[in-house]
Amino acid sequence: MPGALADRLLLSRRQRLREFALKLLASITPTLLIAAVIVALGGRPAAIAVLVFGGLTALALATNLQTVRGATVAGLLIALAQVLWLLFFAYVRSS
Repeated sequence: MPGALADRLLLSRRQRLREFALKLLASITPTLLIAAVIVALGGRPAAIAVLVFGGLTALALATNLQTVRGATVAGLLIALAQVLWLLFFAYVRSS
């Protein structure tokens, strides 16, 4: 993994792919955990919606963020936003 001062211009294709994979994994893992909990509770359509929106957002983050730590923090924030989104729609549906 390159250091904090690396400009990423001299990275090999393999190193860039590894860094992208780490950032993608770090940003999509919280979304996958939320989807697994939703499927375990019996909400397959909601889990599919969470996976689609969370997956697309995680892909966008993995291509734009500089560090794995940033991707992890952004993935957790996405997961929090999705939980709030689901709670809002559950509240609207129940009223």
